Amino acid sequence: ANEVQLGGVDLVAKPFAREPPARLLIFGDSWAAGDGCTPAWPEVMAERLGWSTLNFAEGHSCSSGLAEQARSLQRTFALGHPLHDDAWAIIHTGGNDLWFAPTREFAAVAAAGVASAACCWRWEPPALLQGIATNVLELATRLRGMGVRNVAFVGIPLTAQMPLIAKLTGSLERLPVVGAVGGACSARLMAHLNAMHQRALDQARRRFVQIATVGGPPPAQATPPSPRTSGAGPLGVPRRRSPSFSSSPALARTPSMGTIYEKGGKVAAVCLDEASAIDAVISRAPHAKAGEWWHDGSHPSAALHDAL
Repeated sequence: ANEVQLGGVDLVAKPFAREPPARLLIFGDSWAAGDGCTPAWPEVMAERLGWSTLNFAEGHSCSSGLAEQARSLQRTFALGHPLHDDAWAIIHTGGNDLWFAPTREFAAVAAAGVASAACCWRWEPPALLQGIATNVLELATRLRGMGVRNVAFVGIPLTAQMPLIAKLTGSLERLPVVGAVGGACSARLMAHLNAMHQRALDQARRRFVQIATVGGPPPAQATPPSPRTSGAGPLGVPRRRSPSFSSSPALARTPSMGTIYEKGGKVAAVCLDEASAIDAVISRAPHAKAGEWWHDGSHPSAALHDAL
């Protein structure tokens, strides 16, 4: 007597069955959740493309919280929510890993950036950045098992344009050892850190492509360290919005697009360099005030989300 059916679908057991197929799945932290300033740029992009979205991102979450976000997606699918055959997932995470990192791990990241900026040696990503990439890879692999074929890897927006980062790196510039780096320390330091972070994400992207390939070759890189742990909390019902990626030149230039073909169809994985995109957006409006781009010291304004 309690059953409700529509078109042969049990809407009690499958209450999301009549929703439009999700074309974009969003995972990660406050930048993807749009905390303090919604909608976030992934949702802005989806709305412009006419894509239906499911947003599982949670503010203050670390990359280890992606596992719980994946379980939220599983519960949503169990309630009947359909998935588009060519759905994309955006994974935006890592900032809180850095922010809440123990002093020793944070110092290791900073030291690697300073050393890389001070010389021409190509430093390997520190363990903290490798751990973020590992957690992103694990989520991407789980998503592939749930039928998601396309994944965009987005990490920490390591740019000196962010007021909080500019303040932190400005303090570092007063240290004698950092002074050896030379002029424009903040921008150079962040550029080198971002390059290391992008290399770690790209290794994870390549590994994902290999895993998704039927009978693909063994991985060329060593397996990254074990994922970090954190106290990221569970999520409730995801937000849903119904109405190629952004046409931003900075994003379009991203070189690490990897597309493979398998028996089930096309699989795509891409790393998006968000820090470079932010630099490009702000450089095109040199007379704009910082308050126009930033909601607070570490989160974009609606204008920056829209531009990204």
